[in-house]
Amino acid sequence: MTTVLIIEDEINLNKILSDYLEHNGFKPISAHTGGEGLRLWQEARPDLILLDLNLPGMDGLDVARTIRKTSRTPIIMVTARQEELDRLIGLELGADDYISKPFSPREVVARVKAVLRRRKNQAQSKKTLPGKNHEIAFNRAQKGDSLHSFKAIKQIGNGVSDWIFHLPPPSTYQG
Repeated sequence: MTTVLIIEDEINLNKILSDYLEHNGFKPISAHTGGEGLRLWQEARPDLILLDLNLPGMDGLDVARTIRKTSRTPIIMVTARQEELDRLIGLELGADDYISKPFSPREVVARVKAVLRRRKNQAQSKKTLPGKNHEIAFNRAQKGDSLHSFKAIKQIGNGVSDWIFHLPPPSTYQG
């Protein structure tokens, strides 16, 4: 079951979010302070975090900074802060989405599903064999139905992958 950590100090809102998530098949866990949220994040290793910015003690931005030092756990910031600068700071710190209060709990659930779907798709597209080159031949129809092919080699190194396209010299083109 997919676990969602809700770090929200408003007890009623925390409960509403928890109920909606549970009703939609998620396992919600709740924290009411930044410190408690970090502790639960370390213990439970949730699949996604809903993070309020205005928390007592350690605020949400500090929580996000701490998490981003060691983890890519998706974070959706849920906050009353509506200024563009606040949204930009949150997104620059690594938030995957940003929802301003007031909001519909159904929209929050839809955004949770969307972020998790994108994360799953990214993970599936990055499945490769470490240290190997992967070659894929592409064929492309050109003017006059003559075909030109090229290779795309995916090089894996230092955790970064790049696509490098090697085209045959123009003298080898047919057409």
